[in-house]
Amino acid sequence: MPSTVNKSGKEDGRLLAAISVYLLCEPSGSMQNFATWLSGVYLPNVPPVSGQRISELFRRVTRAKTNSFFRTRYDVLMAKAREVRAQQLDKAPSAELRPLTIAFDSTSIHTYSETNELDEYGKAKRDGHLPQINLALACDQNSGEVIFAHEYRGSINDNASLSYLLDCMGENGIEFNEIELVTDRGYKSVFNIQK
Repeated sequence: MPSTVNKSGKEDGRLLAAISVYLLCEPSGSMQNFATWLSGVYLPNVPPVSGQRISELFRRVTRAKTNSFFRTRYDVLMAKAREVRAQQLDKAPSAELRPLTIAFDSTSIHTYSETNELDEYGKAKRDGHLPQINLALACDQNSGEVIFAHEYRGSINDNASLSYLLDCMGENGIEFNEIELVTDRGYKSVFNIQK
């Protein structure tokens, strides 16, 4: 049984990656056109699938699985950073070791969905008549490796969201004593600086 689960996980991962490529290449493409698009490109080990199979895949993508995915990426990145720091200390014991620099930002995404529980009206930069969700992203500034992504209510602005998002990052295993978090001034407040 475990090999079936592992195989299914790899197949799901390949399909999710292929869907991501599709959405990058065809930003306004619908999932019903994915199989047609896939027949015209070369993506190994990704068979054409129906819209129903894609819907089933999306239902299997849970918050816990997403957090586990990003936690693994963070752990690998930190292991490499610790190894580099240890090598630097061997060469120069008095060297100043810089923390891992993590870039952090969020954006709002408008939605036409009538079933998304997170969509709310917020401070829209455009299309103020549409509800939105917010998406936060944290990545290694040097490699671009994403270590955290989280969607949350569309009515919460950057300044108000930072404390909540830092708590989410901490719950997912990110250790702030080993990183330097870089944000834009939209998060600036006395409370956030103290946090």
